[in-house]
Amino acid sequence: MISPPSLPLLDVSNVTFRFDDDQDDVIKNITFDINENENILVLGPSGSGKSTLAYCMNNLYPASVDGIMSGSIKFRGKELSSFESGEINKKVGLVMQDPDSQFCMLTVEEEIAFVLENIQLPRSEMKERIDYALDLVDLKHFKHRLIHSLSGGQKQKLAIACALAMEPELLILDEPTANLDPASGFELVRTLKKLKNKHSFSILVIEHNLDHWLEIMDRCIILNSAGELFFNGPPSVCFNHFANE
Repeated sequence: MISPPSLPLLDVSNVTFRFDDDQDDVIKNITFDINENENILVLGPSGSGKSTLAYCMNNLYPASVDGIMSGSIKFRGKELSSFESGEINKKVGLVMQDPDSQFCMLTVEEEIAFVLENIQLPRSEMKERIDYALDLVDLKHFKHRLIHSLSGGQKQKLAIACALAMEPELLILDEPTANLDPASGFELVRTLKKLKNKHSFSILVIEHNLDHWLEIMDRCIILNSAGELFFNGPPSVCFNHFANE
């Protein structure tokens, strides 16, 4: 007997989003899916709705704004809107472009502990989970450091550690190298590549700077300036076909 095909990890179907009734759509009729352990690169000009799409994919939008969304986003076949508050954030981690905007505490250890408290992890398990997350991004020896004393690259790693502490199945990174120098950007990609060799999770990266990312990407998605899906396919096809356009 042939087993039925497995559901995609995340299924985005005909998603349209705008912030108000009298405003234009930011993204329009977006449809694609993400499979287990897949790496996807999202490209598009400024204003094409890439970040808005990312925020919709872990229910930050429309849950935290008065936005209007139509269409469907499902995680393993279940509508995001049907998850309990905060539950989907354990499964779909989001790291924003400016990591400082996500931090609430003073020290590295306190920040990850705060994240774990929000998902109600038992206190008896917190120390081990904090050490686990920091070790993943090579920040364990910065455990007691003040966050403001970290470099830009170290802050980005801490934001990723906070997301990984929840052991998500999908990690979304919104322009993670935008505020990093080239060396720090290279180190960040190297860290993620190392993580992917040890752990099974999917990554969706929104980027303008393509350096170092292409070697770990399975698929590219391009949004056009109108917020519509323009391309969804292999990186080789994407760059061979659109390189001169």
